[in-house]
Amino acid sequence: MNFSKNVTDLYDVVETRPLNELKAEGIYLRHKKTKARIALISCDDDNKVFCISFRTTPENSTGVPHILEHSVLCGSDKYPIKDPFVELAKGSLNTFLNALTAPDKTMYPVASCNDKDFKNLMDVYLDSVFHPNIYKHKEIFLQEGWRYEIEDGVLKENGVVYNEMKGAYSDPSDVFFETVKRALYPDTQYGNDSGGDPDHIPELSYEEFLEFHGKLYHPSNSYIYLYGNMDMEERLLYLDSEYLSKYEYREVDSNLRSQAPAFREETDTYAVDTVEDEKDASWYAYMTATDTKDNLTLTALTILDYVLSDAPGAPVKRALVEGGIGTDMSGVTDSDMKQAYAGYLIRNAAVDAKDKFVEIVENTLKKLVKEGIDKKALLSAINIFDFKYREADFGVYPKGLMYNFNLFKTWLYDDNRPFDALELGGVYEELRKLAKGDYFEKIVEEYILNNPHKAIISLHAKAGKQEEKEKALAEKLAKKYAAMSEEEKQAIIKQQEELKAYQEAGDTKEDLEKLPTLTRSDIKREVEKDVIAVGEFNGVKELKHELYTNGICNAIYSFDAKHVKEEEIPYLGLLEITLGMVDTANYKYDDLTKEINLHTGGIAALLSFDADRHNPDRLRVSLNVSGKCLEDKCAKMNELMAELIFGTQFTDPVRVKEIIAENVSRMKMSLESAGHRTAINRALAGFTEESLFTELTSGIAFYKFISDLLDNYDEKKDEILATLSGLVKKIFTKDNLIVSFTGEAKEIAALEAAAGIVLDKLPSGKEDSEVKPALKKANEAFTTSGQVQYNCMAGKFGESIDDFNGAMVVLSTMLNYDYLWMNLRVKGGAYGCMSGFGLDGSLYLASYRDPGFKGTYDIFKGVADYAEGADLDEKTLTKYIIGTISRDDRPLSPVAKAQRSFTRYLRNLTEADRQKTRNGVLDCTNEDIKAVAPCIRKFYDDSVRVTVGNAGKVNENKELFETVTTLA
Repeated sequence: MNFSKNVTDLYDVVETRPLNELKAEGIYLRHKKTKARIALISCDDDNKVFCISFRTTPENSTGVPHILEHSVLCGSDKYPIKDPFVELAKGSLNTFLNALTAPDKTMYPVASCNDKDFKNLMDVYLDSVFHPNIYKHKEIFLQEGWRYEIEDGVLKENGVVYNEMKGAYSDPSDVFFETVKRALYPDTQYGNDSGGDPDHIPELSYEEFLEFHGKLYHPSNSYIYLYGNMDMEERLLYLDSEYLSKYEYREVDSNLRSQAPAFREETDTYAVDTVEDEKDASWYAYMTATDTKDNLTLTALTILDYVLSDAPGAPVKRALVEGGIGTDMSGVTDSDMKQAYAGYLIRNAAVDAKDKFVEIVENTLKKLVKEGIDKKALLSAINIFDFKYREADFGVYPKGLMYNFNLFKTWLYDDNRPFDALELGGVYEELRKLAKGDYFEKIVEEYILNNPHKAIISLHAKAGKQEEKEKALAEKLAKKYAAMSEEEKQAIIKQQEELKAYQEAGDTKEDLEKLPTLTRSDIKREVEKDVIAVGEFNGVKELKHELYTNGICNAIYSFDAKHVKEEEIPYLGLLEITLGMVDTANYKYDDLTKEINLHTGGIAALLSFDADRHNPDRLRVSLNVSGKCLEDKCAKMNELMAELIFGTQFTDPVRVKEIIAENVSRMKMSLESAGHRTAINRALAGFTEESLFTELTSGIAFYKFISDLLDNYDEKKDEILATLSGLVKKIFTKDNLIVSFTGEAKEIAALEAAAGIVLDKLPSGKEDSEVKPALKKANEAFTTSGQVQYNCMAGKFGESIDDFNGAMVVLSTMLNYDYLWMNLRVKGGAYGCMSGFGLDGSLYLASYRDPGFKGTYDIFKGVADYAEGADLDEKTLTKYIIGTISRDDRPLSPVAKAQRSFTRYLRNLTEADRQKTRNGVLDCTNEDIKAVAPCIRKFYDDSVRVTVGNAGKVNENKELFETVTTLA
């Protein structure tokens, strides 16, 4: 790319590099006046990305980088409204809008396909980071960071980040990773928590908060990124004239210190509910760190992580499990730091198993170095990582955003290497060659076994830890309150009142007008058409999605499983997690994984539940076997899919027990860490069959089911194996099947040509009966050792899509960014809030990492009044409409588009249905919003409450629930 003199007078072009594997060009510039770093990736992608980042290196664990990340988006000089972030979420066509705090950087990325919108987003973010209102309004710090409150004569602490991190520190995974950083990097900034430790967040003063911003949020410490199809020269001139030219160069000390190698041991604890929960609940990790930023080495460590730890039958995992050390083992690798780390983690081990754990890890690694690592395992892992790299499918996340993350693997630590971590095709080719020798064995020897920079981590379960912390905090605050003068108490009460007044004061119309917005005319009215052709192939229904997929063939064999017996429904969840993880007729389970990875981009089994949107009583329960490969591998992929479908053998009770134990461990963590999803689905399971099946196969009910199987395995193992074997025969028949193929015409033809390998072996037959488990609704609470709550109210406002309209979707946006946001997050300190009206007539209202309880449910009870009082001016309502549309119009990868079309087909969601909803959104009026209020009042009449949260808080409010039980 050649720039005009206008640009080269302002910027030094440091490097221009063709990024052939990305079909793009990379340009690296330095702003002459401020030395700001700018990386451009110019390509044909219309989903444009902008990000400004700063190296933010914490010297303590008060969370100042994280609190600033929240706070700078609370208004600025040019856009003085209190929450431009929320206003943008309401009224932007963004495809990504967020901010992120990492251990050594803070990132402010936005993305949009709309040029006008993209420029608006970019300007709001730049003004926010450079000219935030934090200097004018201390209330921002008090709201987003932390504050004292006095309630009924009791001193408390509150704040959005404070409560967010209380939730994080309730998750043993977060505790573990902070322990790892303390152990490996005790003398560097990485030894601190940039997100904030709740025990230390209240040590941060407002003055220190401002000082941190003043020091580090400067162009000289910035990393600016632009990606996509845009006029790069125009954007560079804009950057200079509007922002960078206003600053002088400043020497900013944000450098990251390196940790001198040493061996350390670190021990910590995490909270559990009872003494019984302490048994066999310890975590141990064998961790090493390295200074290398060589792509070959770091990629090799990632490959080894998978081969030795994460793949089915991986040797370190197998040795630990067979040695009786824990039930859930995984590799732990992170190269997004100055000194990357790698190692091995085991969960659910005995409290005295540390030495045996270390011994098994080291002996296994020594044996592998001496005897060699399985070459096929290495090559298959290299292939699957290379496949995913070339596929570049990041789901809903813009591709340019993920490239931005990758830039920082080198750029943050070496100004001269912004693009070095982007192109890895040659790295994978080199690793294939090196795998034939002893390269990987030498990596294990040098970077793991003989590495002097090493730490052994022990994390033990401790019953009553949370109660002790709460008691100690209460006593500390009570003592502080008692020592306060009346003037000090009144100062806090006055501060509370001033904060409340600040929060409740609306933005002036004049200030709101300053925020750039779009209009309804900027939005296309027509829905995007699904790319789908429905026909018949080889005696089964075929769905074809003809899309460009860069040569990748995608196949789904979807089997109807609705006809299982009611008692077999939870076994569907067990079948999902065991298919591909046990031996088959021709392969040991670990050899099957190697074969799949060597020849394909992956094969997986996944359940889905799809209710007919015009008749929610009609539910398709699908067990989908899906795979992806290159065109010349279609036959091999189908052979392997056939092996999974016809050859799976449930004859090894030891292996099945291992799978159950591993999943019990992982579910225990995920149910609590994603407590909002846990609560929402549990609550909706009393109202919709779709949610009930989800609950029975992956929710609390399923967790309790597999926990019981594990606890009584010797007695139930024969029944387990027989039931799984029976389900395979019952489900995998030709009459139960729909196939879905995605690719260009030649790829679909290749898939069809190979499909007979599966189809010709399928027996006929389909059972006529369909299981319909009874819906059971109840007010329930599930206690945890966590410090926060996840609250949900759910029910039905109608019975089908006929009762649903576009105004409900707009109202959900209004709730999420106004009523619930203001009351639960801004005033209440909860980290998140959400709502959803379903096409099946369902509705949920929920909170995330919420310090509140009964008050949250009272706020939910105000939603109908809020809808009934809708009185928005045209510009405000239009914002909500645009924000609503933006969620539906986000660009998807071809495979994601095909999956969406497939799901819509199964749900009988027609183009006419979608157009009707879109019209309802685009034409929404205040009267339409008001008309939703009676539906919400109907919902209240038969709704339920479900909370996942702190045991003490739950028991204080147990009158809200019919049952109170321990989550896990």
